[in-house]
Amino acid sequence: LDANKQVIYARDAAGRVLARQLVAIDERDRLVMFEVYPASVPESLVRAFHAFCQVLAKALGIDMYRNREHDDYEVATVLARDWRDDGAAQDREEFLA
Repeated sequence: LDANKQVIYARDAAGRVLARQLVAIDERDRLVMFEVYPASVPESLVRAFHAFCQVLAKALGIDMYRNREHDDYEVATVLARDWRDDGAAQDREEFLA
């Protein structure tokens, strides 16, 4: 995984993975959130990922990509030959702080 991409994991008390989310920093220095997997996770866990990403973006001093029409993102490959872009997660206005 390139330095501008990271997989975030949610784990239970026993350390088992409950869900994961890829995040990346795009060429305009915005945090891009991708879908949480598996898609069957409860909304409360999706909200937890979103809240974590807001804190992460703030700690990094960057904005979050908002997935708006006519506002594309570009995530560069640094060392990897390629990467699979599943598309940014749909913006969830109700999750915004």
